[in-house]
Amino acid sequence: SSAITVARAGHTVIAYANNLYVLGGFDGTNYLNDTQFASLSYKTGTFQQSGTSVTGSGTSWSTAMAGATFQYSDGTSAIVQASPAITGTTLSVNVSRTIVAGATYVILDGSVGSWMPSTAMPSPIRDAEGFAANGYLYL
Repeated sequence: SSAITVARAGHTVIAYANNLYVLGGFDGTNYLNDTQFASLSYKTGTFQQSGTSVTGSGTSWSTAMAGATFQYSDGTSAIVQASPAITGTTLSVNVSRTIVAGATYVILDGSVGSWMPSTAMPSPIRDAEGFAANGYLYL
């Protein structure tokens, strides 16, 4: 990911709706009221599976995905295995299934997008607790 725009301590980080949010903190001189967010990237596409071998169509998987959750379209999931090797279009999972070509999947690819500014808070804040619920971020 790109570096956050201002180094800080005492900030709050909330993961919500495929994004990471950084709110407030202290830059060593000033208490901060800014908010920034970066998207948590994921891949979607189609695949087929025979046993534990998954072959994607038009995708590019990397070894960084080992340990990630592979989400099937029926809501079930599997864990991406490091061995045998993950190639550009083939990977192994820990669940043996037979799925015909054209099924859909979602997998977090382990990357974080660029940090972008968002609406500033009304006042600076440091060392807050934060959580997300019902479409809102709370401090």
